[in-house]
Amino acid sequence: MPQLLEHTRRSVEVAQEGEQEATDGLSQVQQASQLLNDISEMMSTIANMSLQMGSAIEEQAKVSEDINRQVINISELSTSNLKQALSSSASTRALRNVALEMNELASGFKR
Repeated sequence: MPQLLEHTRRSVEVAQEGEQEATDGLSQVQQASQLLNDISEMMSTIANMSLQMGSAIEEQAKVSEDINRQVINISELSTSNLKQALSSSASTRALRNVALEMNELASGFKR
């Protein structure tokens, strides 16, 4: 009978150790599950940030294209203004020459 009691006591100890290990294992699984949930939330946040950054980059590209078009417009207008200024300058020189010729002709009549 003492041997039966010893085996029974040992069986109870093994069962209690198994229960403790199962409890510890369950606790570790719960911690791992929480960590995975945290990681999943962080990955979702990073994905959302990436989408926002992508949208911002697209918007910046559109603004850059618009600025580029405006700079080209300004350049074309400046070139047009330069051509008109050169044309005006040539016309002014031609008028000056005509005025000088007329002055010479007029001075010939005064003599």
